[in-house]
Amino acid sequence: MSPTSPWGTGSCVNLWLRKTRRSARLDYKQAALSEEEMEKRSKSIIEEFLHINDYKEVSHCVEELDQGEMLDVFVRVGVETTLERNQITRDHVGHLFHQLLQAGILSTSQFFKGFSETLEIADDMAIDMSCEIFYRL
Repeated sequence: MSPTSPWGTGSCVNLWLRKTRRSARLDYKQAALSEEEMEKRSKSIIEEFLHINDYKEVSHCVEELDQGEMLDVFVRVGVETTLERNQITRDHVGHLFHQLLQAGILSTSQFFKGFSETLEIADDMAIDMSCEIFYRL
């Protein structure tokens, strides 16, 4: 034990503090978010990610956002938010999804569910987008 710390060496204390902080954050999370609240938080995380392009930070935020099987909402919001943006933005979000899947933060079933929700309304979106292009001419 260290003479200045009753808990032992500095690295052990740091590890204990990190675990305690993480545990406190997880305990403090609301029991369950509504879908609307999940959409708002997801959009906020995605917008911040597109601004700073920090994959590590957004992975951490998504991990904390995880509400069981509700990450499909994050995927749906991510697709819908970036669909009408430029190719680079869509590539960044696609790469983000890939990294979340690789890290095990996002399951394939959540990814497919969120993406399929967008595909279900693809016909309507195509009509809306073509009308918008027509009105721009």
